[in-house]
Amino acid sequence: MAMEAFIDICTGSDGAVHFQAEDSIWLLGCEYGGVAWKAKADDTGAELLLMRSNLSDAAPPSSHPNASSSSASSSSSTSSSSSSASSSVSKPNDPPPKGSYTDFLCDLYTRIWCTYRRDFSPIPGSQYTSDAGWGCMHRSAQMLITQAFLCCKLGRDWRLTKSSALPREYVETLRLVSDHPDAPFSIHKIALQGKCLGKEVGQWFGPSTAINAVQQLHAIHQRTAFNMFIADDGVVYLDQLRRAARSPQDPDADTFSPVLLMIPVRVGLDRLNPLYLSAIRECFHYRQSLGIIGGRPRASLYFVASQGNTLLYLDPHVVQPAVNMGKKRFDHSSYHCKALKRINIVDADPSMAIAFLIHTQQDLDEFAARTFEICGQSDSYVFSVCKETPDHKSVLCDFEDDADLDDFVAL
Repeated sequence: MAMEAFIDICTGSDGAVHFQAEDSIWLLGCEYGGVAWKAKADDTGAELLLMRSNLSDAAPPSSHPNASSSSASSSSSTSSSSSSASSSVSKPNDPPPKGSYTDFLCDLYTRIWCTYRRDFSPIPGSQYTSDAGWGCMHRSAQMLITQAFLCCKLGRDWRLTKSSALPREYVETLRLVSDHPDAPFSIHKIALQGKCLGKEVGQWFGPSTAINAVQQLHAIHQRTAFNMFIADDGVVYLDQLRRAARSPQDPDADTFSPVLLMIPVRVGLDRLNPLYLSAIRECFHYRQSLGIIGGRPRASLYFVASQGNTLLYLDPHVVQPAVNMGKKRFDHSSYHCKALKRINIVDADPSMAIAFLIHTQQDLDEFAARTFEICGQSDSYVFSVCKETPDHKSVLCDFEDDADLDDFVAL
C-alpha cells in the first residue's frame, strides 16, 4: 500500500521520546516488532514523525485463528506479498511471527477513525449541527463499535488498500456511523439515547454512559453480527457471557454468536494508580482485544495499542465536514487517520472501558484461561473472571451519580 512517507506522532509539550526499539507494539491483539522512532520536533517540540522507507503493499500478520472466510478472501486480494509471507515455514508450537513496521502502518490505517463533524442535520430537539466540544466520547464509542463490525464481517486480518475495490461490508460498516439521524449509531442516535441515561444532548459522556448507550442502540436496531455484554462490576461472569452469546434468533440453541465484551473500570481516583500499568498494557496483548475507550480528564480517546509504558490512540478531537454517505460513492478518506498520538499510561484518566471481541467458545476459553493465569500472578489486575454468578454479589463501592465518576468499580 503506497502510503505517505510518514505518519505524524504528536507527543507532550516536552517532545520527549520514550519509545524503545526493543519494545513490541501491540495493536488490538497483533504484535509488531520493535520500531525505532525518530523525532523531528517543530518549534514547540510537540511533533514526532514516524519515519519509514521502501513501503509497499504489506501482508497482514495472521493474528486471529477465528478470522472469517471473507477475511481470508479479502486478505488475499489486499496484498501481492501475502502469498510469499504465508509461505514461510514454522513449527506448530511456534508463536505467530511479529508483524513488520509496514504491517503496523497498514493495520493502523485500516482502523476507522471517527471525529467531531460539522454541518450535519440538526440533532432532533436541539440546534446542534456539530458535536465539537462535547461529542468526543460519542465518537470513541463509534470507533469501538465499527471495529467490532469490521472484525466480524471482514476479519481482523483484513486491510484497507488503494489497489482493490472497497468491500460491501466495509461500506455498510461506515454507514452505521453516518452523521444522519437515521443511521443506527449516528451522533444523533447516541446523543438522544444518552437522554435515557440522564445526559442531555450536548452533554459530555463518560465511558460507562457511552457503552450503555451503544448497547441499547444495538438492541433497538437488532444488529446481528454480534451480541453485546457489559461486565458492569469489573468481574466477567462466564455463565452470563455464555448466555449473551446465544443466537438472538434462537436463544435456546446450543450455539455461540460473537460477543462484544465491554468492561467499565476505574483504576484510581483522581489519577491512574501506577499499580495497574502492566495490567493495562496486558489488555492489548489479548488476541480478542478491541482496545480501550478512555482518555485524559474530560477528553475522550480511543486507545488502540501499547508500547512499553505508552498508549497509542486515535484522537476524535478534529473537526471535519460531515460526509454524505447516502450517495452510491462517497469519499471515505476522512475516516482513516494518518496521525497517531501517544500518552504515558500514568497520564490517562482512571475511568475507562476495556473491550474484547469473543468470536467462539474456543475464544472464550482462551480469554478466560489467560485472565485466570494473570490474576493468579498479580493482585492488581484491572478485571477478573468467575465461572458462575454468585447468589449474592457484594457491592464494592457506591459512587454518587457524577459525570466524572459514572458507574465504575473502584480498584
